Amino acid sequence: MKHFALAVASFLFLQPSAFALQTDKCPAQFVVQISNISPYATSVSSKTPGWIPSRDALKTAGAELELTFTLDSTTLRSCEYSSPEAASAKLFTFSQYDAEDGMTYKSERLLVRFNVDGAAFSMFPSVETYDVDSIRLYSQDAPQKTKIQTRLVNPRTAKPFNFDVGLANIKTK
Repeated sequence: MKHFALAVASFLFLQPSAFALQTDKCPAQFVVQISNISPYATSVSSKTPGWIPSRDALKTAGAELELTFTLDSTTLRSCEYSSPEAASAKLFTFSQYDAEDGMTYKSERLLVRFNVDGAAFSMFPSVETYDVDSIRLYSQDAPQKTKIQTRLVNPRTAKPFNFDVGLANIKTK
């Protein structure tokens, strides 16, 4: 009986579902274009040590960045990518609890980490679809500004925190 229960549990938890990333469908390679980069002029976070140098580094990025990602590894919950430009990406299922309706919503997200002039940045767009050939973002056809964040130590908590430092359009191809 113990082996039967283990077999059933393994079957249920290891099957792809609409609520988990299907890692067998992760593309082997894709390109991310980040354009119309707009660093913030100022922010409530501008007094945080490191915020102004990060914002200034983002100003040097130019009009567009193009990053090519290649699949490095997969786990049960994510696909990890790297690029020759020293950037990384992670395709995974994101869960968010909505306190108003008491529901947890899940969606696929693409975490893109990149460096500009010695400063580290990240973007976190929502994924519309993905398959072995491509990743399609919701912002693909109708460009919309997505936050660019930098990771700094929050002076109030002394812990790392993502601070918004600008906006940009992001799409994949």
